Amino acid sequence: MRRFNRRNGDQFAEESYPSLSAPKARRPDVGGPPRPRRTRTDRSFPLAEIADAFGLQESGGHFGKIVVEY
Repeated sequence: MRRFNRRNGDQFAEESYPSLSAPKARRPDVGGPPRPRRTRTDRSFPLAEIADAFGLQESGGHFGKIVVEY
């Protein structure tokens, strides 16, 4: 068994963990301009129906934002 010291540390790391010393592969989906994120609105409620909006939130039957317009 080889002893680990400062002189052979890099060689030990390359032999023990070859994936760390390998060049990094570039992912094709990374590196371009950032795509804008779009929020999804599930339903809009007028302010008079705010109780219905909270009821929908409590039931968990929505996917996206619940909007209350005033």
